[in-house]
Amino acid sequence: MEPCDVCSHPGRNYRKSLSITTLAAMSDRADAGCVPCSVLKGAIRGYYEGMGHTDAIADIDLGLDFNASKEKDRSIGLRILSVTESVPWEPGSSKKRTGHQIKRFEPALRLELFSAKATPWLSRTLPDLPLGHELPVSTCSEKSLAWTVQQIQVCVDSHVACRPSSEPCLPRRVLDLDADCKSGVRLHESSAQRGRYVCLSHCWGKRPFLQTLSSTLNSHLDNIDFESLPLTFQEAIDITRRLGIRFLWIDSLCIIQDHMDDWRAEAAKMASIFQNCYLVVSAAKGSNARDGLYSNFPSRCKTYTAKVSDKQAEDGSTAEETISIRQTLTHLTRAVGAYEEGQQIPLPVVTRGWIFQERILAPRVLHCGPEELSWECREATCCQCIPFPKPSWAHFSKRDFVHEPPPRTAIPNPPSQPRHGLALAQSASHSADFEKSWYRVVEEYTQLHLTHEKDIFPALAGLANVVQSRTNWTYLAGLWREILPRALLWHARTTNAGSSTKRWPNRPRSWRAPTWSWASVDYPVGFDTLNSMEDACEVLEAKCIPAGPDPTGELAPDGTYLVLRGTAIPAVIRLAGRKGDPHKVPTAYEIAELDILRGYMKTFWVDDEWKFILPFSSGFDSQRAVLCLLVARHPVTLTLMFLVVAPVREPWLLQVGQFVAARNSVPYRRVGVVEVAGGPAGLPRNAWQSKLLDLGEERLVRLV
Repeated sequence: MEPCDVCSHPGRNYRKSLSITTLAAMSDRADAGCVPCSVLKGAIRGYYEGMGHTDAIADIDLGLDFNASKEKDRSIGLRILSVTESVPWEPGSSKKRTGHQIKRFEPALRLELFSAKATPWLSRTLPDLPLGHELPVSTCSEKSLAWTVQQIQVCVDSHVACRPSSEPCLPRRVLDLDADCKSGVRLHESSAQRGRYVCLSHCWGKRPFLQTLSSTLNSHLDNIDFESLPLTFQEAIDITRRLGIRFLWIDSLCIIQDHMDDWRAEAAKMASIFQNCYLVVSAAKGSNARDGLYSNFPSRCKTYTAKVSDKQAEDGSTAEETISIRQTLTHLTRAVGAYEEGQQIPLPVVTRGWIFQERILAPRVLHCGPEELSWECREATCCQCIPFPKPSWAHFSKRDFVHEPPPRTAIPNPPSQPRHGLALAQSASHSADFEKSWYRVVEEYTQLHLTHEKDIFPALAGLANVVQSRTNWTYLAGLWREILPRALLWHARTTNAGSSTKRWPNRPRSWRAPTWSWASVDYPVGFDTLNSMEDACEVLEAKCIPAGPDPTGELAPDGTYLVLRGTAIPAVIRLAGRKGDPHKVPTAYEIAELDILRGYMKTFWVDDEWKFILPFSSGFDSQRAVLCLLVARHPVTLTLMFLVVAPVREPWLLQVGQFVAARNSVPYRRVGVVEVAGGPAGLPRNAWQSKLLDLGEERLVRLV
């Protein structure tokens, strides 16, 4: 059957489709016999009737978004772009006819359709229509608590990957919520005591709140005034008690915040703290500690229904179906950048760097969102608007739901536990799985935000410790010795000129990592150029000195370096494409170029803002001598991958470079990565590599 030219349903080959149309055109097609148009028109009318606006509506401009009904997800979304309303004639007015006014929505008003039950007719007519639920009045209601208890019980009873091997030990400090003190809450120091505990995951925000300091430790061990706690902490205590659990771990209260040794020691235990907890409660909607966990269901998301009929019952009468429609809920998503542009902005909790590993390490996470609760564990994800238990009718798609949160970033698990990528198993069959997984972890992590730049390694240390325990690899500034040198070929993911994101990569305000580490830039990075690459240089020496007891934590600048041996080609770097005033500030369009690669097919990613690459004060002809060090090559496509490095001259690197210089060696810093995929026109396919590489010689390069 050919798709309707208005609603584009059914889509060809069950692919995603997006149509821009109007309510008037949909009504015409419905009158002509298009059943999906009739159903969708009825749903839209039902929504506006529920809001009391139907009589005034003359037309609606809208987008129809159909997901792949026979693939992974299914949904029907509506994007209301504008509404044309009739303006009636007023007595005494000079205008004798009805007028119109147009209300535009920027961004578009997003609506979602669902059905409370599955029927064969709806499945045939609108195979993209998911099943859904109306939501409780509040995320702290008894219905919401019962839903949470149900998810926990199913997980405990049937999810092998989520079960602990034994009852875990409590962290060094926890909050005792059944304490014999005035408030019933105090800080408890345990000594190998075993028991269940809940962890709170939340955004700190910028406003100060109660924390445990060296000066308040003793008083917190006696009693913590409940009223002095921010709302998020108070509600975390409430839900933990309602779940029948005595102990709660909150980082700001269970770690002495102004005691660096205590902070580093406890941060090093982050993996075990979150892996061994019974449940993580995530303050998903809050941007600070005062926003709280709980929320009332907003009136803007009220569900409206419409009766639709275009079928005959067995007795010959017309049977009706009920379609529900509401504003799209704020579902759990990954951070911006992991999805295409224009996708829904994620909840605050999934934009924070520290919370990233907490979410992955925990066996179970309960997200408290602005409209509903969402559940994640190592084997399942769901939210309150999804029917539970899932239907199992054979004639429906495997996932007939409004929404399922995306799986969390994968750490590989063995074939014995294949259902979820985060079943953090005791072993993995291939180290390549861990290598690819680590690249994905870093790519997502570098899109997130950290309040303190120096936390770049501590906030990922828990995951690093897990990978280290499974592989016995050596950790080096966010990379692994066993996957060098190719892992050095990360690159900054620069954005389009029209993007609101900063267009040049940048450095942190103070040193936190060597320049060969992705953590040396304050920018999202990618490893997408490494597929099937073979190493083409040798790592002779690699050294990282931790600032504390944890080798995966903060680094000390002195003594952190890397020594490579390979083919190095001298080159000159300058800004390309600059026009007009030679003293104007360069833009993202004016990218860097290398003199030796003119005429070659190449892509050059720089690590720094322009002013950190070239002495711009020299004017239009500013340039810099660099080396292009061959790091990897592709055996089939002949693509070459180079690190572009330059002698250290920047003040912020001189202290680090002095350590290498003291060993009678010139310290170099990384400038960027260049991919060379082809030679100048006229050169045979196998000749351009030799022509280029003959310009170089074998060199030792010490990177800081």
